[in-house]
Amino acid sequence: MKVAQKISGLAKECIGEAKSYQAGIITAGEFVKFLLEFKELLAESILAVNENGNSRKKGASL
Repeated sequence: MKVAQKISGLAKECIGEAKSYQAGIITAGEFVKFLLEFKELLAESILAVNENGNSRKKGASL
C-alpha cells in the first residue's frame, strides 16, 4: 500500500472514531487510546514518506 493511501485510511479511521466518541459508542479512554495509536502510525507514515523522498534521490521508490 502506498504511504498516501495509508495516511488517508488513517484519517478516515480517525474521523470514524471521533464520531463514535461523540455518539457515546466508545468511552473517552478508548478514544484517547486510539489517538495514541493513531499518532504512532502517523509518525511511521511520515518517516516512510521521508525515506521515500531520500530513496527517490537514489533512483528507488516504495
